[in-house]
Amino acid sequence: MSYLSLYNHPEVAATTVSNTANVTSDALPSPGLDATATFTVQSTQLTISKTVDKNGAKSGDPIIYTITVTNTSPDTSETNVTVTDQLPPEVIFPTQSTDIGFSITQVPPPTSSRSIDIDGLVTVEVTQLNAGESFTVTIPCTVA
Repeated sequence: MSYLSLYNHPEVAATTVSNTANVTSDALPSPGLDATATFTVQSTQLTISKTVDKNGAKSGDPIIYTITVTNTSPDTSETNVTVTDQLPPEVIFPTQSTDIGFSITQVPPPTSSRSIDIDGLVTVEVTQLNAGESFTVTIPCTVA
């Protein structure tokens, strides 16, 4: 079983933003002089997929959830990327964050952290994910 989501903020992606300043004075009455600065909001896209390594399992069987996050933007880095995953009560999850696998394609790798709380909430944080790069989280569990 797998899921894929895509995020692209539709209201601002590829929007051109202009801002104009105006100056007037006694010697330079209205309409005065204008100066305009313009920039384009770059599109940033993150995808996330989650899979489990088995379509069926019985109590006591090991399973592995795999989450992959990719920055599909051709030119924009994402900062402070956070993934959370609330594990279901039907699985026994690892109790140590070091049991949660983490790999990233980016070289050099950015600062990252991973944690799991007593209720099975997995949190992975990556300080920067460059354009075209991805990271993978693997969570080994046992069916309760």
